[in-house]
Amino acid sequence: MYRRITLVTLQYSHRKTSTLTASAYSVDDCPFRSFAKKHPEAARLVLEPPPPSSTLSVSLNLNSNAYEGELLTKYLQWRGWDVNIKQVLNEHKLGDDLVQSAVGLVSHLLTFPLTLGRHVKHFKQQPNDSKEERSCKICCVGARSECTLPDDYWKEFLFMTSIAESVQVNLDRENKLIMDADKSTTPFKWFIDFVGPDVPTQLRTKTILLGEGDHPKQTLTMNYHTSFLHDLVLQQLKELHTEATNNKASSKADRLNTIRQHWDGYVLFNPGLGHPNLSQQWESTIKFLFKTNKPVLITAHSALDALRDLEVLRNKGVEASFIGIGNIVYKVNPYASRMEFIDPFAKCTKGVHTIRPNHSVILLNRPI
Repeated sequence: MYRRITLVTLQYSHRKTSTLTASAYSVDDCPFRSFAKKHPEAARLVLEPPPPSSTLSVSLNLNSNAYEGELLTKYLQWRGWDVNIKQVLNEHKLGDDLVQSAVGLVSHLLTFPLTLGRHVKHFKQQPNDSKEERSCKICCVGARSECTLPDDYWKEFLFMTSIAESVQVNLDRENKLIMDADKSTTPFKWFIDFVGPDVPTQLRTKTILLGEGDHPKQTLTMNYHTSFLHDLVLQQLKELHTEATNNKASSKADRLNTIRQHWDGYVLFNPGLGHPNLSQQWESTIKFLFKTNKPVLITAHSALDALRDLEVLRNKGVEASFIGIGNIVYKVNPYASRMEFIDPFAKCTKGVHTIRPNHSVILLNRPI
Protein backbone atom coordinates (compact mmCIF):
# COMPACT_ATOMS: atom_id res chain seq x y z
CA MET A 1 0.00 0.00 0.00
CA TYR A 2 2.74 2.48 0.94
CA ARG A 3 4.63 1.94 -2.30
CA ARG A 4 1.50 2.74 -4.27
CA ILE A 5 0.82 5.86 -2.18
CA THR A 6 4.29 7.32 -2.73
CA LEU A 7 3.97 7.21 -6.51
CA VAL A 8 0.45 8.61 -6.40
CA THR A 9 1.77 11.43 -4.21
CA LEU A 10 4.44 12.17 -6.80
CA GLN A 11 1.82 12.39 -9.54
CA TYR A 12 -0.45 14.55 -7.38
CA SER A 13 2.40 16.93 -6.66
CA HIS A 14 2.87 17.48 -10.39
CA ARG A 15 -0.58 19.01 -10.52
CA LYS A 16 -0.69 20.83 -7.21
CA THR A 17 2.79 22.07 -6.37
CA SER A 18 2.83 24.98 -8.77
CA THR A 19 1.05 28.19 -7.86
CA LEU A 20 1.36 29.08 -11.53
CA THR A 21 -0.88 26.24 -12.70
CA ALA A 22 2.04 24.96 -14.75
CA SER A 23 1.78 22.20 -17.30
CA ALA A 24 4.46 19.55 -16.99
CA TYR A 25 7.01 18.70 -19.61
CA SER A 26 6.09 15.62 -21.57
CA VAL A 27 7.22 12.37 -20.00
CA ASP A 28 9.73 11.75 -22.79
CA ASP A 29 11.40 15.13 -22.21
CA CYS A 30 11.75 14.66 -18.46
CA PRO A 31 14.27 11.99 -17.38
CA PHE A 32 12.67 11.71 -13.93
CA ARG A 33 9.10 11.13 -15.08
CA SER A 34 10.32 8.98 -17.95
CA PHE A 35 12.15 6.76 -15.44
CA ALA A 36 8.97 6.45 -13.33
CA LYS A 37 6.87 5.56 -16.39
CA LYS A 38 9.27 2.96 -17.81
CA HIS A 39 10.22 1.41 -14.44
CA PRO A 40 7.26 1.98 -12.08
CA GLU A 41 8.23 -0.69 -9.54
CA ALA A 42 11.81 0.58 -9.29
CA ALA A 43 10.47 4.13 -8.96
CA ARG A 44 8.23 3.10 -6.07
CA LEU A 45 11.12 1.43 -4.30
CA VAL A 46 13.57 4.33 -4.63
CA LEU A 47 10.92 6.64 -3.18
CA GLU A 48 10.71 4.61 0.03
CA PRO A 49 12.57 6.43 2.83
CA PRO A 50 15.32 4.18 4.21
CA PRO A 51 15.22 3.22 7.89
CA PRO A 52 17.63 4.93 10.30
CA SER A 53 21.04 3.28 10.09
CA SER A 54 24.62 3.71 11.22
CA THR A 55 25.25 5.92 8.20
CA LEU A 56 23.52 8.67 10.16
CA SER A 57 26.66 9.12 12.23
CA VAL A 58 28.38 10.68 9.19
CA SER A 59 28.69 14.44 9.67
CA LEU A 60 26.80 16.84 7.42
CA ASN A 61 27.61 20.55 7.25
CA LEU A 62 24.46 22.53 6.49
CA ASN A 63 26.37 25.81 6.40
CA SER A 64 28.50 24.77 3.47
CA ASN A 65 28.62 27.04 0.42
CA ALA A 66 28.35 23.98 -1.75
CA TYR A 67 27.29 24.12 -5.36
CA GLU A 68 23.63 23.50 -6.09
CA GLY A 69 22.74 19.84 -5.61
CA GLU A 70 25.77 18.89 -3.52
CA LEU A 71 23.95 19.30 -0.21
CA LEU A 72 21.11 17.09 -1.40
CA THR A 73 23.65 14.46 -2.44
CA LYS A 74 25.27 14.66 0.99
CA TYR A 75 21.91 14.37 2.72
CA LEU A 76 20.96 11.28 0.71
CA GLN A 77 24.32 9.74 1.62
CA TRP A 78 23.82 10.63 5.28
CA ARG A 79 20.40 8.96 5.29
CA GLY A 80 21.56 5.92 3.31
CA TRP A 81 19.22 6.79 0.44
CA ASP A 82 22.03 6.61 -2.12
CA VAL A 83 22.74 3.00 -1.15
CA ASN A 84 19.05 2.17 -1.39
CA ILE A 85 18.81 3.68 -4.87
CA LYS A 86 21.80 1.71 -6.19
CA GLN A 87 20.46 -1.52 -4.70
CA VAL A 88 17.08 -1.01 -6.34
CA LEU A 89 18.65 -0.29 -9.71
CA ASN A 90 20.87 -3.37 -9.44
CA GLU A 91 17.93 -5.58 -8.46
CA HIS A 92 16.01 -4.39 -11.51
CA LYS A 93 19.07 -4.76 -13.76
CA LEU A 94 19.20 -1.03 -14.46
CA GLY A 95 22.43 0.87 -15.00
CA ASP A 96 24.07 3.54 -12.86
CA ASP A 97 23.17 6.05 -15.56
CA LEU A 98 19.68 6.13 -14.02
CA VAL A 99 20.89 7.16 -10.54
CA GLN A 100 20.30 10.85 -11.23
CA SER A 101 16.83 10.10 -12.58
CA ALA A 102 16.01 8.35 -9.32
CA VAL A 103 17.48 11.21 -7.29
CA GLY A 104 15.30 13.63 -9.26
CA LEU A 105 12.18 11.73 -8.17
CA VAL A 106 13.28 11.77 -4.54
CA SER A 107 14.15 15.48 -4.65
CA HIS A 108 10.59 16.35 -5.64
CA LEU A 109 9.12 14.83 -2.48
CA LEU A 110 11.89 15.97 -0.12
CA THR A 111 12.00 19.60 -1.20
CA PHE A 112 9.43 20.85 1.33
CA PRO A 113 10.66 19.14 4.53
CA LEU A 114 14.36 19.67 3.76
CA THR A 115 13.98 23.31 2.70
CA LEU A 116 12.07 24.12 5.88
CA GLY A 117 14.28 21.95 8.10
CA ARG A 118 17.43 23.72 6.96
CA HIS A 119 16.18 27.12 8.17
CA VAL A 120 14.00 26.51 11.24
CA LYS A 121 16.91 26.97 13.62
CA HIS A 122 16.21 30.69 13.12
CA PHE A 123 12.61 30.19 14.27
CA LYS A 124 13.36 28.57 17.61
CA GLN A 125 12.90 30.58 20.79
CA GLN A 126 15.21 29.86 23.70
CA PRO A 127 13.25 28.95 26.88
CA ASN A 128 13.87 31.11 29.92
CA ASP A 129 13.89 28.09 32.17
CA SER A 130 15.29 24.61 31.56
CA LYS A 131 11.95 23.15 32.68
CA GLU A 132 9.95 25.06 30.07
CA GLU A 133 8.54 23.13 27.16
CA ARG A 134 10.95 23.05 24.24
CA SER A 135 8.80 23.80 21.25
CA CYS A 136 8.46 25.80 18.05
CA LYS A 137 5.26 26.72 16.22
CA ILE A 138 5.42 27.30 12.47
CA CYS A 139 2.69 28.59 10.19
CA CYS A 140 2.81 27.31 6.60
CA VAL A 141 0.85 30.00 4.75
CA GLY A 142 -0.94 29.19 1.49
CA ALA A 143 -0.32 25.46 1.94
CA ARG A 144 -1.11 23.10 -0.94
CA SER A 145 0.56 19.81 -1.85
CA GLU A 146 3.10 20.06 0.99
CA CYS A 147 0.37 19.32 3.53
CA THR A 148 -0.53 16.04 1.81
CA LEU A 149 2.94 14.48 1.85
CA PRO A 150 2.95 11.07 3.60
CA ASP A 151 4.21 11.12 7.19
CA ASP A 152 7.47 9.37 6.32
CA TYR A 153 8.53 12.31 4.15
CA TRP A 154 7.72 14.88 6.83
CA LYS A 155 9.75 12.72 9.20
CA GLU A 156 12.74 13.80 7.11
CA PHE A 157 12.09 17.28 8.54
CA LEU A 158 12.90 15.83 11.98
CA PHE A 159 16.06 14.20 10.64
CA MET A 160 17.09 17.54 9.13
CA THR A 161 16.47 19.44 12.36
CA SER A 162 18.55 16.88 14.22
CA ILE A 163 21.45 17.80 11.91
CA ALA A 164 20.84 21.50 12.49
CA GLU A 165 21.19 20.88 16.21
CA SER A 166 24.44 18.94 15.67
CA VAL A 167 22.79 15.89 17.18
CA GLN A 168 24.49 12.62 16.31
CA VAL A 169 21.91 9.97 15.52
CA ASN A 170 22.91 6.34 15.94
CA LEU A 171 21.41 2.95 16.66
CA ASP A 172 21.91 1.17 19.97
CA ARG A 173 22.44 -2.57 20.30
CA GLU A 174 18.71 -3.20 20.37
CA ASN A 175 18.28 -1.29 17.10
CA LYS A 176 16.46 1.59 18.79
CA LEU A 177 17.01 5.13 17.69
CA ILE A 178 18.95 7.31 20.15
CA MET A 179 20.36 10.82 19.97
CA ASP A 180 23.60 10.97 21.91
CA ALA A 181 24.21 14.71 21.80
CA ASP A 182 20.82 15.67 23.23
CA LYS A 183 20.81 14.79 26.95
CA SER A 184 17.44 16.38 27.67
CA THR A 185 14.66 14.05 28.77
CA THR A 186 12.05 16.41 27.34
CA PRO A 187 11.32 15.96 23.63
CA PHE A 188 11.50 18.99 21.39
CA LYS A 189 8.03 19.59 20.02
CA TRP A 190 7.55 21.03 16.54
CA PHE A 191 4.16 22.27 15.39
CA ILE A 192 3.21 23.16 11.82
CA ASP A 193 -0.13 24.77 11.06
CA PHE A 194 -0.92 24.33 7.36
CA VAL A 195 -3.18 27.25 6.43
CA GLY A 196 -4.71 27.93 3.03
CA PRO A 197 -7.90 27.66 0.97
CA ASP A 198 -6.45 24.63 -0.87
CA VAL A 199 -5.84 22.58 2.30
CA PRO A 200 -8.05 19.47 1.97
CA THR A 201 -10.91 19.60 4.49
CA GLN A 202 -10.60 15.91 5.37
CA LEU A 203 -7.12 16.27 6.90
CA ARG A 204 -6.95 15.87 10.67
CA THR A 205 -4.32 16.75 13.27
CA LYS A 206 -1.58 14.12 13.63
CA THR A 207 1.77 13.73 15.33
CA ILE A 208 4.86 11.88 14.13
CA LEU A 209 7.99 11.27 16.18
CA LEU A 210 11.71 10.66 15.89
CA GLY A 211 13.33 8.83 18.73
CA GLU A 212 13.12 5.83 20.96
CA GLY A 213 9.75 4.23 21.66
CA ASP A 214 7.81 6.07 24.34
CA HIS A 215 10.62 8.58 24.80
CA PRO A 216 11.01 10.42 21.48
CA LYS A 217 13.59 13.18 21.20
CA GLN A 218 11.54 15.13 18.68
CA THR A 219 7.88 15.22 17.68
CA LEU A 220 6.08 16.98 14.84
CA THR A 221 2.39 17.82 15.18
CA MET A 222 0.65 18.95 12.01
CA ASN A 223 -2.62 20.90 12.08
CA TYR A 224 -4.74 21.83 9.07
CA HIS A 225 -6.88 24.91 8.40
CA THR A 226 -8.82 25.30 5.16
CA SER A 227 -8.83 29.07 5.31
CA PHE A 228 -6.96 32.20 4.30
CA LEU A 229 -4.56 33.31 7.04
CA HIS A 230 -6.32 36.64 7.58
CA ASP A 231 -9.64 34.80 8.08
CA LEU A 232 -8.02 32.45 10.60
CA VAL A 233 -6.48 35.40 12.46
CA LEU A 234 -9.86 37.16 12.53
CA GLN A 235 -11.45 34.03 13.97
CA GLN A 236 -8.78 33.83 16.67
CA LEU A 237 -9.28 37.51 17.52
CA LYS A 238 -13.02 36.96 17.91
CA GLU A 239 -12.39 34.05 20.27
CA LEU A 240 -9.98 36.12 22.34
CA HIS A 241 -12.48 38.98 22.39
CA THR A 242 -15.17 36.64 23.73
CA GLU A 243 -12.83 35.36 26.43
CA ALA A 244 -11.81 38.92 27.34
CA THR A 245 -15.45 40.02 27.58
CA ASN A 246 -16.34 37.12 29.83
CA ASN A 247 -13.30 37.59 32.05
CA LYS A 248 -13.17 41.38 31.80
CA ALA A 249 -9.49 41.11 30.94
CA SER A 250 -6.98 42.12 28.21
CA SER A 251 -7.21 45.06 25.86
CA LYS A 252 -7.56 44.97 22.09
CA ALA A 253 -3.84 45.73 21.75
CA ASP A 254 -3.01 42.81 24.03
CA ARG A 255 -5.17 40.48 21.97
CA LEU A 256 -3.52 41.59 18.74
CA ASN A 257 -0.09 41.02 20.25
CA THR A 258 -1.16 37.56 21.42
CA ILE A 259 -2.09 36.63 17.85
CA ARG A 260 1.17 38.02 16.47
CA GLN A 261 3.15 35.97 18.95
CA HIS A 262 1.18 32.76 18.36
CA TRP A 263 3.65 31.43 15.78
CA ASP A 264 7.45 31.51 16.03
CA GLY A 265 7.90 31.78 12.28
CA TYR A 266 6.22 31.53 8.90
CA VAL A 267 6.94 29.72 5.65
CA LEU A 268 5.46 30.54 2.24
CA PHE A 269 6.25 27.85 -0.33
CA ASN A 270 6.16 29.23 -3.90
CA PRO A 271 3.50 31.85 -3.04
CA GLY A 272 3.65 33.88 -6.24
CA LEU A 273 3.50 37.21 -4.41
CA GLY A 274 4.23 39.08 -7.63
CA HIS A 275 2.27 36.90 -10.01
CA PRO A 276 -0.46 38.94 -11.77
CA ASN A 277 -3.14 36.38 -10.91
CA LEU A 278 -2.23 36.11 -7.22
CA SER A 279 -0.72 39.36 -5.94
CA GLN A 280 -3.95 40.87 -4.60
CA GLN A 281 -4.70 37.75 -2.54
CA TRP A 282 -1.47 38.22 -0.60
CA GLU A 283 -1.83 41.86 0.45
CA SER A 284 -3.57 41.23 3.79
CA THR A 285 -1.18 38.40 4.64
CA ILE A 286 1.94 40.46 3.91
CA LYS A 287 0.67 43.29 6.12
CA PHE A 288 0.10 40.84 8.97
CA LEU A 289 3.53 39.23 8.57
CA PHE A 290 5.25 42.62 8.70
CA LYS A 291 3.71 43.32 12.09
CA THR A 292 4.77 40.05 13.74
CA ASN A 293 8.55 40.71 13.67
CA LYS A 294 8.95 36.94 13.24
CA PRO A 295 11.21 35.11 10.75
CA VAL A 296 9.55 34.50 7.38
CA LEU A 297 10.89 31.90 4.93
CA ILE A 298 9.76 32.34 1.32
CA THR A 299 10.57 30.27 -1.74
CA ALA A 300 10.09 30.97 -5.46
CA HIS A 301 9.64 28.84 -8.55
CA SER A 302 12.42 30.45 -10.60
CA ALA A 303 14.73 33.44 -10.84
CA LEU A 304 11.94 35.34 -12.63
CA ASP A 305 9.41 34.38 -9.95
CA ALA A 306 11.86 35.51 -7.25
CA LEU A 307 12.37 38.88 -8.95
CA ARG A 308 8.62 39.48 -9.14
CA ASP A 309 8.15 38.55 -5.48
CA LEU A 310 11.13 40.66 -4.46
CA GLU A 311 9.65 43.71 -6.17
CA VAL A 312 6.44 43.24 -4.17
CA LEU A 313 8.34 42.86 -0.91
CA ARG A 314 10.39 45.99 -1.52
CA ASN A 315 7.33 47.99 -2.54
CA LYS A 316 5.69 46.94 0.72
CA GLY A 317 8.67 48.19 2.67
CA VAL A 318 10.19 44.88 3.73
CA GLU A 319 13.70 46.32 4.08
CA ALA A 320 12.37 48.89 6.55
CA SER A 321 9.99 46.54 8.34
CA PHE A 322 12.19 43.52 8.95
CA ILE A 323 15.14 43.52 11.32
CA GLY A 324 18.75 43.06 10.29
CA ILE A 325 18.41 41.89 6.71
CA GLY A 326 20.12 44.71 4.78
CA ASN A 327 19.52 44.37 1.04
CA ILE A 328 17.24 41.37 0.69
CA VAL A 329 18.06 38.80 -2.00
CA TYR A 330 16.89 35.34 -2.95
CA LYS A 331 19.42 32.52 -3.11
CA VAL A 332 19.32 29.30 -5.11
CA ASN A 333 17.94 26.54 -2.90
CA PRO A 334 20.10 23.38 -2.80
CA TYR A 335 17.01 21.39 -1.77
CA ALA A 336 14.83 22.52 -4.68
CA SER A 337 12.91 19.94 -6.63
CA ARG A 338 14.83 18.91 -9.74
CA MET A 339 11.61 18.47 -11.69
CA GLU A 340 10.90 21.22 -14.17
CA PHE A 341 7.55 22.53 -15.35
CA ILE A 342 6.49 25.03 -18.01
CA ASP A 343 4.75 28.25 -16.98
CA PRO A 344 1.97 28.77 -19.56
CA PHE A 345 1.34 32.35 -18.37
CA ALA A 346 4.84 33.75 -18.94
CA LYS A 347 4.03 36.40 -21.56
CA CYS A 348 6.81 38.77 -20.52
CA THR A 349 9.72 36.50 -21.46
CA LYS A 350 10.98 35.15 -24.74
CA GLY A 351 10.74 31.42 -25.26
CA VAL A 352 9.76 29.07 -22.45
CA HIS A 353 9.76 29.96 -18.76
CA THR A 354 10.67 26.84 -16.80
CA ILE A 355 9.98 26.59 -13.08
CA ARG A 356 10.91 24.24 -10.24
CA PRO A 357 9.27 24.00 -6.81
CA ASN A 358 11.34 25.90 -4.22
CA HIS A 359 13.96 26.93 -6.79
CA SER A 360 14.98 30.00 -4.77
CA VAL A 361 14.73 30.86 -1.09
CA ILE A 362 14.92 33.90 1.17
CA LEU A 363 14.77 34.24 4.96
CA LEU A 364 13.39 37.54 6.21
CA ASN A 365 13.79 38.90 9.71
CA ARG A 366 16.65 36.58 10.57
CA PRO A 367 17.37 36.91 14.33
CA ILE A 368 20.61 38.73 15.09
